[in-house]
Amino acid sequence: MITLATYGVGMLIGFWVAGHITEYFATNGTHAWQGIWLFPAMFALIVLLLFLLAFRDKHRIEAPARKARD
Repeated sequence: MITLATYGVGMLIGFWVAGHITEYFATNGTHAWQGIWLFPAMFALIVLLLFLLAFRDKHRIEAPARKARD
């Protein structure tokens, strides 16, 4: 309960999903680790793309040109 109170429900959901993913890729007492690690990697890539689309700068501010020093 202390972990749930300090880390929140997101960690609980994460462990639950990770358990299902690990069980999905388990066969005959072994695990297909490539599939286990590719799932969160693809999820992270999708989240990155969503962040890039949602938080892109619509009005870019140009930096002032520097004067050449003699």
